[in-house]
Amino acid sequence: MSEYIFIISFLGFISSMVLVYKERKVPGYCPKFFEMPACYLVALAYVLVSLSVTINTIWLGVLVFWFGSVLGLILAIVFSYRKLTKKAECPKFFIIPLCYVSFLVFILLIILRLI
Repeated sequence: MSEYIFIISFLGFISSMVLVYKERKVPGYCPKFFEMPACYLVALAYVLVSLSVTINTIWLGVLVFWFGSVLGLILAIVFSYRKLTKKAECPKFFIIPLCYVSFLVFILLIILRLI
């Protein structure tokens, strides 16, 4: 399962870097989380999850995985809630808000880790 976790989280990182690039070009493109663009934190979460499968020390890999996945899941929940209540917008891929996609991806990553 670790290869699936790596592939999914690496693809998540690449897609978040597109948002980071857009945020750098147009400040305010990504919603803020405590005055920091959320896309930076989501990219960090994906990096941590990706790195967790390459760490040889089991307890450290588990710790890094859970830190990254919980960070990503919390961000996804917060911004999905804000989107649902119309308090904020999420960047979209075509018409799909990416906060919803992140929520599903982090849930998938956690399920894969638990299997």
